[in-house]
Amino acid sequence: MKRKHATDLAIQQLVEAASGRGMSLRERHLLKESLRNLVRLAKSELMVEMKSNVSRLTGITAQSARRARAAAARCNSSAHQQRFEFNQMD
Repeated sequence: MKRKHATDLAIQQLVEAASGRGMSLRERHLLKESLRNLVRLAKSELMVEMKSNVSRLTGITAQSARRARAAAARCNSSAHQQRFEFNQMD
């Protein structure tokens, strides 16, 4: 069974309150989906803002993060380093 979230319950209550004015089933569905999309948009905007705040507070810019990823990729690709063999007789 699917669990209802607090936002789903709030959306349902808003739709029920608005449908008291004689809305058709289609209009209620459109209102419900529009409210869900607004919630999704708000969540994504919040995530973008949080990531921006974290990067600003930690001093990591997007450019330095790209450079760090590129450097890590170069290190991983250079796994074929020369191996020195010790304890062998010449």
